[in-house]
Amino acid sequence: MNDTLLGVIVGGLIGWIAPLLTLRYGERRWKFEANLAHLKSERDKFATLYEKTIENIESNVGSRELPIKTLADIIVLMPSEISKAFDSYFEPNITDEVRKTNFLELVAAMKRDLRNRDNAIAALFIK
Repeated sequence: MNDTLLGVIVGGLIGWIAPLLTLRYGERRWKFEANLAHLKSERDKFATLYEKTIENIESNVGSRELPIKTLADIIVLMPSEISKAFDSYFEPNITDEVRKTNFLELVAAMKRDLRNRDNAIAALFIK
C-alpha cells in the first residue's frame, strides 16, 4: 500500500511538472520571437526612413529646402546623433567641402544607428 501511494504521488508530480516546463519553454520562445519581430520591424522602419531622408536631401541640395514631413521625421523620430549631424549639414555660411563632410557624417550616423539595431538583434541569439 505504501509503495502504491508513493508511486501515485511520484507519477502525479511528474505529470504535473511536464506541462509546467512545456508552458515555461513556450512562454520564453514566444517572448523571444515577439522581441525579435519587434526589433526587425523597427530596423526595417528606420532603414526605409533613412533612405527616404537621404533621397530628399540629395534631391534638394541646391535649394536647401526639405519637405516638412522629412524635417519632422528628423526632429521627432530620429536619434539625437542624427539630428545633430543634420543641423551641422544645414548650417548657413559653410563651404561646399564642409557641407559634403557634414553630409557624410549624417549618412554615417544613420548607418551607425542601423548597425546598432542589427547588433541588438544579434544579441538576442547570444543570450
